[in-house]
Amino acid sequence: MSDPGPDSSIARRQALLGSHPLLEALFDALPVGVVLLDRAGRVVLYNRYEERLARRRRQDVVGRRFFEEVAPCTDVRELAGAFRERIADDALDVTVDFAFKLAFLPRPREVRIVLRSFPLEGDTFAAFVVEDRTERLRLERERDAFASVLVHDLRGDLAGVLGYAALLREGALGPLAPMQQDAAVKLHDAARALDGRIDAALDAFRLRRKGAAPRARRDPINLHALVIAAVSLLRPLALERGVALDYVGWDPARPFPDRAVAVTGDEERLAAVVENLLGNALKYARARVLVELSTGPAGVVLAVGDDGPGVAPGWEARVLEGERPPGSKPGHGLGLVSTRQTAEAHGGRVVVGRSALGGARIEVALPGAPAGDAEPAPEGGGRT
Repeated sequence: MSDPGPDSSIARRQALLGSHPLLEALFDALPVGVVLLDRAGRVVLYNRYEERLARRRRQDVVGRRFFEEVAPCTDVRELAGAFRERIADDALDVTVDFAFKLAFLPRPREVRIVLRSFPLEGDTFAAFVVEDRTERLRLERERDAFASVLVHDLRGDLAGVLGYAALLREGALGPLAPMQQDAAVKLHDAARALDGRIDAALDAFRLRRKGAAPRARRDPINLHALVIAAVSLLRPLALERGVALDYVGWDPARPFPDRAVAVTGDEERLAAVVENLLGNALKYARARVLVELSTGPAGVVLAVGDDGPGVAPGWEARVLEGERPPGSKPGHGLGLVSTRQTAEAHGGRVVVGRSALGGARIEVALPGAPAGDAEPAPEGGGRT
């Protein structure tokens, strides 16, 4: 490859800027470092972000050999070697993660570099793109550490809840009245369910950290049974708040599923969806929460409505993204985000609207499954 020399590179820069007057402004507006190289590896353009990142002024680097004179620390086979081998054929496309050791910083800058060739004005150039990932990686490491501590602490506290709930359930702490026995069973089941959700969340977190998608479970589930379990679990909270929690078509005198509403998916995640919807409705309801579960040709629809203030117009889709509308009660809005994500992972959708009771109505639509895939739970059983 012949070397056109620095003067030729500077002249090429002026010709490019003259024929494309917005080119440098566009490069300078990018939130990543960009260095445009000619076929000889000399700098033609050097944007503002790269000036700040590398602490080099563009007038000091334009026309100089990038890999030999400007940034010799990048002279590795993945970059400089690949550039020399492939630029002539316009076949350059390399991505590497790199750590720059700079004298003015206590720790290396962690960056992702993309080096790609492209034709322009009858010639071949290469774009050297630098994404500074230092802060993002630091935050990810802090997030990982926080998640590990949080899970450890949750599991430690939950172990005590499970232990005492089991002792109560088994009568080891003395005889219980029938209602107390029923409460002990529900407490133990709820603690076990929470323990399972922590496990599932931890598994999903580890997979995402490795860049893999969480494993999707596709088990036959009776959604009716999950709704009954959630209503039974949250009824004491509803009574405490003076709110009537009604599940249309369910007779509390028959505490076990008397019908099958079949869906296919992850039982723990779908159970969390039902509990999130009921918990959210109870937070805002004045006197009543209404739960409906219907089936049709398009699938299954779970709807939870309340007589609270409702969702402000224009915020229906935004609350599903975690945004907090004016007048929101304390919380982080993550329950509805999780509900939307779970519904979408199961091929469904979530719609936020106005309830006939005057407040919010949240519908979760899911694909149905063959009725034989989810049988009613046996007497004395829990979730199917």
